[in-house]
Amino acid sequence: MIGGSVRFLTNLESLNGVESVGNLTRHRTAPIVLRTETGDYLVRYVPVISGESIAHAYQMTLAELAHKQGLPVTR
Repeated sequence: MIGGSVRFLTNLESLNGVESVGNLTRHRTAPIVLRTETGDYLVRYVPVISGESIAHAYQMTLAELAHKQGLPVTR
């Protein structure tokens, strides 16, 4: 009987595309299409912020303002 193994490195993404896989972490990016002066189009990938991140910051700000005004909320 003869046995063997193969090992290779590949880039894999988790289902939502931004979670960490092993010790690698992807940054959220979005493609932006730009038109140049010559009429050509360029695609640039730029960093973006998730909606959950914005919602969390909004909720924290509301909780801090309510806490400062003495309203019964937790932070």
